[in-house]
Amino acid sequence: MSVRRPSARYEIVVDNPAGVSRGVRFAEIAGVEIPERPLRLRMVDDGAVHRVRVASG
Repeated sequence: MSVRRPSARYEIVVDNPAGVSRGVRFAEIAGVEIPERPLRLRMVDDGAVHRVRVASG
């Protein structure tokens, strides 16, 4: 999925191989883990493309 801010784009991939319906096991942006739970992603309008990966479980 892709989310746009006025000049930034966030490309978000969700991995859910077990088919679970809730819970975040791991999340990262630009290869850096996001430890905060509940998961919060601070979106900035910086003109860049940001890659986010979330794994459920």
